[in-house]
Amino acid sequence: MKDVLRRLLAGELTEDQAVAELRRLQLDELGVADGGVIGRVVPKRAQPAREPPDVAVGEEPRLHPCNLRIGRVADQEDLMTRLRGEAGDCYSWSNGPGDQYAAHSHGFEKVLYCVNGSITFVLEAEGKRLELQPGDRMVLPAGTSHSALVGPAGCTCIEGRR
Repeated sequence: MKDVLRRLLAGELTEDQAVAELRRLQLDELGVADGGVIGRVVPKRAQPAREPPDVAVGEEPRLHPCNLRIGRVADQEDLMTRLRGEAGDCYSWSNGPGDQYAAHSHGFEKVLYCVNGSITFVLEAEGKRLELQPGDRMVLPAGTSHSALVGPAGCTCIEGRR
């Protein structure tokens, strides 16, 4: 970490490069190749995904490089700004404790951030359970059915499509 700061102060790294290097070092220290969550979602008449989804929660052997566990979330506005940089048609939604979504699918890739509370997604074909907490990001490419169960404190999420 000191080396990254030294290189930043010496002008050998840009601020963005230093942040990326510090994030990599932190994940290495935690023994995580990359943090986050990914699954697949399918519209009713869509073709099945060509490849099985990469699912990333801490203990998974293969982690998807596009999904990072962000950590502490400053506020919903900061996450919405981040989401708008990577997806369109962005909006926020909330549910109460224990609310459920039956298995369903989408014809688009969904990018979703959990802002408050928690929600557990189930990738139906794989039987994988993915619990999202504040700051977690999940990418659901068109292709696989999923259901969801809202946690005991409810949840607020933001999502967009690409």
